[in-house]
Amino acid sequence: LSPEKSPNKPSIITIGFKLIEMTQKTLHSKAIKFLEKNRVSRIGSISEKGFLHIVPICHVVSDENIFFSTPMLSKKVKNMRVNDNVTISCDYYDENWIKSEHLMINGKSQIIAQGKEYDLIRKLIYQKYPQCKDYAPIRENEEVIIKIYPLKSYHYKETDYQKNKK
Repeated sequence: LSPEKSPNKPSIITIGFKLIEMTQKTLHSKAIKFLEKNRVSRIGSISEKGFLHIVPICHVVSDENIFFSTPMLSKKVKNMRVNDNVTISCDYYDENWIKSEHLMINGKSQIIAQGKEYDLIRKLIYQKYPQCKDYAPIRENEEVIIKIYPLKSYHYKETDYQKNKK
């Protein structure tokens, strides 16, 4: 950790990860590949009282948007009905930090309860997570599909930092 100080700014701590890309209103192809190969990410939503709620999700990507299913009475759905701003975080951690990678996406959520898009995304979820059919089936009137429209994404990877540092 190395603090950077400026007389007019607070200290900033840098940890050696390089920002690969920062995109707005779209996902870069590297971010999409990273999400597709990873099976679990975390979503953060904010309650009506302002409390942060962070839980793991099993996501899929389609047309540069992120989707997942969840019970329609879940806390995250309740939060998204009040405030549609969300953040998704997806990591790959390795004890050899040169292999570690992180993606954070700020976006807007949409709740999908039925229809063609619901059916399509359910199929994509079942393709990526076949155990979902038996363990946690996605049923209309019980589960909803959440669609995340990315507004801004930050993709960090240690290996790129090491290459550029030399």
